[in-house]
Amino acid sequence: MKSILSKKNNLNFIFLILINLFSAIYLFSFLNLNYLSTISPDYQYYKDYFEYFFNVSQTTNREQGLLYFFIISLFIKNGPNHHFSGFEDELISNAIQISNISIYLFGLIGLYFLLRTFEFSSNSILSIFITINFLPTTINMILTMKPEVLAFALL
Repeated sequence: MKSILSKKNNLNFIFLILINLFSAIYLFSFLNLNYLSTISPDYQYYKDYFEYFFNVSQTTNREQGLLYFFIISLFIKNGPNHHFSGFEDELISNAIQISNISIYLFGLIGLYFLLRTFEFSSNSILSIFITINFLPTTINMILTMKPEVLAFALL
């Protein structure tokens, strides 16, 4: 009897992990196809960091930390090497959203282990994560270039 319940719990756990991955991939794909992060108001303010990391300027003249913007610049640098004329905004937007979803998923993994130490069940945690994936604040965190996603991951 215990082995049947154990197998059912394992199947539920695997099913919830797959739903979480599918929802994150779906969310990223849908958002990336329908929104350019370079048209957000934050991008105009923070694009000075890219000039700093790509040696266009010597200072950022900004008060924010550099780690988040350094991560995004790594995604831009390691992204597609074929920069077609007129597609720079799309490549930068793609790098912003890929880095944000990567940082967000890293934060969810850390939050999972934190909640497991407080003895929450894995199925409950993963069910809540499915809901969190579609909250408006999560969508905003993934779309825009704001360091708050890194603060979430470092939680």
